[in-house]
Amino acid sequence: MAGETVHAKHILVDEEDKCQEILEKIVAEEITFEDAAKEFSTCPSKQQGGDLGAFTRGQMVKEFEDAAFADWTYCRTCQDSVWIPPH
Repeated sequence: MAGETVHAKHILVDEEDKCQEILEKIVAEEITFEDAAKEFSTCPSKQQGGDLGAFTRGQMVKEFEDAAFADWTYCRTCQDSVWIPPH
């Protein structure tokens, strides 16, 4: 769809194990997503709690864009929308 935009937040880390550790803390409500981004992310967006704002196709790297524009599922456990990548 032309002009389609999404608003995304992310936490960029170098290792998948670290990602899982952070996710578990967020789900257990030990830390908020925004505070986790500020503490653990290696992206400059960490200053905004991982908030990348709104963007259209073609503005982000393909892998991230594909995830951002993919179908999302509501997670009752973490009470937020989550993307489950295909295996």
